[in-house]
Amino acid sequence: MFELGQLIMYASRGVCRVEKIGSLDIEDMGDRIYYTLSPVYGKGTFYIPVDSNAFMRPIMTPAEAEDFINSISDIEGDSYSNKNMVSLKEHYSMLVQSHDSEKLVQLIKGIWEKAHNAEKNGKHPAQIDKQYMEKAEDILYGELACSLDIPRDDIVGYISAKISG
Repeated sequence: MFELGQLIMYASRGVCRVEKIGSLDIEDMGDRIYYTLSPVYGKGTFYIPVDSNAFMRPIMTPAEAEDFINSISDIEGDSYSNKNMVSLKEHYSMLVQSHDSEKLVQLIKGIWEKAHNAEKNGKHPAQIDKQYMEKAEDILYGELACSLDIPRDDIVGYISAKISG
């Protein structure tokens, strides 16, 4: 069970703070216990049953985040290529929904390489690539920023400095 105020990863929504643990003040909801989650980088509130199968885990510790950043240069980009947009979307979605930071880096690197090659050939990156790259970056960079207590806008520079350092 998570604690009040704890930062957790919730599904593919990114980092959320546990604001409340208890029953909801809604008629006919029974005695079920819920987490009330507020996204750190976004708006809204999520009410998730404590006994739910939804993916939730604590964010990385600062040491885990540092170790992970130090391993990023060793992670290969995702090389999946398919002209069929449905298949491509399914593949990207599977990587994002894996909730695995290494798979997010693979996705980011793979899409970056694809976009770089497209631009060299005078083409624009596909919209689906942009969408999933942004989603992967939001999830990964949000967690690393929270873990290291660094502003979200500074995390890319921090990672770049550590990798090239």
